[in-house]
Order: sequence, then C-alpha cells, then structure tokens
Amino acid sequence: MQEMIKERLMVLANAQNRLAEVSNRLNRMEKSVVAMERCSFDLLNKSDKMISMSKATLLLVEKLKEVLTGVNLDSVIDRDILAGIIDDIKSGIQSIYNTCMESNSSSHEIESEAVCQRENKEFINNTLEVIESSISSAIACAEMLLAQY
Repeated sequence: MQEMIKERLMVLANAQNRLAEVSNRLNRMEKSVVAMERCSFDLLNKSDKMISMSKATLLLVEKLKEVLTGVNLDSVIDRDILAGIIDDIKSGIQSIYNTCMESNSSSHEIESEAVCQRENKEFINNTLEVIESSISSAIACAEMLLAQY
C-alpha cells in the first residue's frame, strides 16, 4: 500500500513540475504575442510609407513626362532639370526597395513567431492532458485509500 501511495505522490509531483513548465511556456508565449503585435504594427507603417513613396514617385514620372514635351535637349539647363528629376525618381525607387526589404524581414519574423506559438500551443495541450490524467489518477488513489480506512 505504501508503495502505491509513493507512486501516486510521484505522479502528483510530476503534475506539479509540468504546471511550472506550462507557466514558463505561457510567459514565452506572451512575449511572442507582443513581438508579433510589434511586427504587425511595423508592417502596417511600412506599407503606408511604401504607398506614399510610390505615389510621390509616380508624380515625379508625370512631371518628367511634362518636362520632356517642352524640352530642348540641346539646352544644358534642360538637361540639368531632367537629370535632377531622374535622380529624384531613382531615390524614390531606392526608398521603396529599402522599405520592401524591411517589410520582408518583418514578415519572416512574424512567420517564425507563428511557428513558436503553434509549438507552445501543442506543448500546453499535451501538458494539460498529462496533468488531467495525473490528477484523475491521484484522486482515484485517494478515494481507494479513503475507502480502505
């Protein structure tokens, strides 16, 4: 009888350890959620920024078209104006590219956070099953002991 009680106490001790592990995982999961929220906010801001930069670059292209219709390509001043507009367009496109790269990095970070959360969810579900089984077993043992005494 004492051996059975010791076994059941070990089961309860295991359940307690698993509860501590679940608590640690929940803390990690909370940090993961905060990281995903931050990345989502960053992606939204970058997306808005890309839309704004794209619009500005399109306006520069329209300006270049207008200038080209009345340009005397032999004039040095007209060439300088065109070169400036082209440099502005290049700068706008480079900014859009850089922001796209940042967004891509954030997207990958969100993806890895989602994997982390999925793993945490599976761990918590499995642990809860172990705890439920352990507690049920301990209760059954306690009931049996109570019935004998």
